[in-house]
Amino acid sequence: KGNIPEPLDAPKKEDFPISADEYENDYLTLKHPCDIPWPRGQNRSQIGPIWNRADANKVTSHIANGGESYALDRLQKTITARPNWTAQYEKPKTSCTEVSDPSTTVLSPYLSI
Repeated sequence: KGNIPEPLDAPKKEDFPISADEYENDYLTLKHPCDIPWPRGQNRSQIGPIWNRADANKVTSHIANGGESYALDRLQKTITARPNWTAQYEKPKTSCTEVSDPSTTVLSPYLSI
């Protein structure tokens, strides 16, 4: 039912005009291969976590319940019951961070490859 778009060409080098060398003076030199690039002029001791364990314990919602029954129910509600939505689905137009009303099927936690 949906209009399937033609595939896009692979990006070319000129599609990425900024060189990594342009950022060389913005970050501190890495001392170890596992170091994370750190912005110059930013003291690590002044930076702390934006949430803590108590905040994490307050989180009560979750996206996917476990089990095959929940997976089959979600499959029915998101795919089978909405054929037009399924036919017009476009991954680039989804929001991967939406929790209260997901814009995807949220079936991936149930898949095992």
